[in-house]
Amino acid sequence: MLDRGVSPFDEINEDTILENVGAKLRTLGECIDKALEHKKLHQSDLSYKSYKSRIGQFKKYLTENRLINLNPTEIGRRHIMEYLDLRTDKENISGKTRNNLLIDIRSLFSSMILFDYISTNPASRIKKEKEFTEKNEFYKRDELLAVDKWLATNNPYLHTYCKFIYYSFLRPCELVRLQVKDIDLHEMVINVPANKSKTGKAQTVKIMDVLKPEIEKMKLDSYPPDFFIFTSKKRPYSKPSSREYFTKKFKSLKDELKLSKNHTMYGLKHTGISTLLMNGASESDIRKYSRHSSTAFANYTRHYEMQAPPDLSKFYLQPKMT
Repeated sequence: MLDRGVSPFDEINEDTILENVGAKLRTLGECIDKALEHKKLHQSDLSYKSYKSRIGQFKKYLTENRLINLNPTEIGRRHIMEYLDLRTDKENISGKTRNNLLIDIRSLFSSMILFDYISTNPASRIKKEKEFTEKNEFYKRDELLAVDKWLATNNPYLHTYCKFIYYSFLRPCELVRLQVKDIDLHEMVINVPANKSKTGKAQTVKIMDVLKPEIEKMKLDSYPPDFFIFTSKKRPYSKPSSREYFTKKFKSLKDELKLSKNHTMYGLKHTGISTLLMNGASESDIRKYSRHSSTAFANYTRHYEMQAPPDLSKFYLQPKMT
């Protein structure tokens, strides 16, 4: 080293070293693949499948725009902004969807930082868009009956899927992760492990008697315990399916019945809770079934209070106006 005029005691610039580390890998595409391999080790199969698909769209954009062979240190905020703007303009995606794409890309580059492929995250300073949250519609009585009839006639498998949402208050994202071993008909409970729960906490759902016959008809005891219950095979299978599969099937129903875009399968959960409230079930019991905190449950009580009150004529005793 001294022969070449380099001293081991010269000051080392750490940022310069990190910026040059990316050169060890030839392309941005290779770095993305390595980051995906890392994600696969730390995500569930279903979560990783969805994540890989979304990053795949970003990678396709990079390829089409001749950016995929850049050194990873050459990708900048401008490139990411152009991708997000293109998706927003071309697909008319919502602010929430755009923000979710941004979160995925930030996560991707954070993984690259872990491997010292880059020193800074080019997506870190991109601001999120304002989100306008649209509520899942509660189904009116005639709408619910129409949905029930359509499903029973046209898609019995999706009908069962929707009954689980309506009667057990399981979320669609939890249903597609549910395995045969998670249902215990002897104890009449559905066990939702932490890695399958939206909240990240292990929870137990009591099976109502009205749902038991539906579960018995599925003959789950004839399948291996680790099979996923709801899949694109229309039966328990070894590999999970995404909830988008069921969402697309439900869209056919919405189109034919001319329901709004806010009439979702998740809305069946809200409707089930509201129905119990209107029929006199106690808030305390419903909260135990639905796994809702008192704060979250307030949304359902507000909806219930907005419904037309029953006729109170019978409470007019004396005096009466004639």
